[in-house]
Amino acid sequence: TSSLLLARGFSHKAVRDPAGGSIVFLSSVIAFSGKPAVSVYGATKAALMGLTKSLAVELAPDRVRVNSIAPGFVETEMFEEARAVMTDEQVEALRQAHPLGFGSARDVAHAVAFLLADTGRWITGSTLIVDGGYSAQ
Repeated sequence: TSSLLLARGFSHKAVRDPAGGSIVFLSSVIAFSGKPAVSVYGATKAALMGLTKSLAVELAPDRVRVNSIAPGFVETEMFEEARAVMTDEQVEALRQAHPLGFGSARDVAHAVAFLLADTGRWITGSTLIVDGGYSAQ
C-alpha cells in the first residue's frame, strides 16, 4: 500500500510538470520463481510488478513513466541478515548461481538512474532485471 500511496502523491506533483516524471519501484527476482521461506516477500514483490504495469498505463497520458527494478542478491544489510542463518555451503551455492557474482547497491542504483533519466524516456511498464545472470539460468 505504501508504494501505491507514494506513487499517487508523486504523480499529482509530476502531472503539474509539463515534462512529466518517472517512478521506479524496487521489486526482486524472487517474484519470478518460488523459493522456500520467502512466499510473502515474493508475493509482495510480484504484486509490485503488477502495480508497475497498471500505473504505467494509468499515468502515461500525464507523461509519468512507471517502471521497476528486480535485483538479484545484493550485498546489503538485508542480505547479511539472511547470510547469518545460512551455512557456508548455502552461501557459496547462491554465489555460484550468480554468474557475475553478488551485486552491490551501486549496481542497482545505476539501473535506477538509467530509468529515471532521459535515457529511459521511452520505457514504461517494465521490470528491469538486474541480477548478475541469476535468472538467466
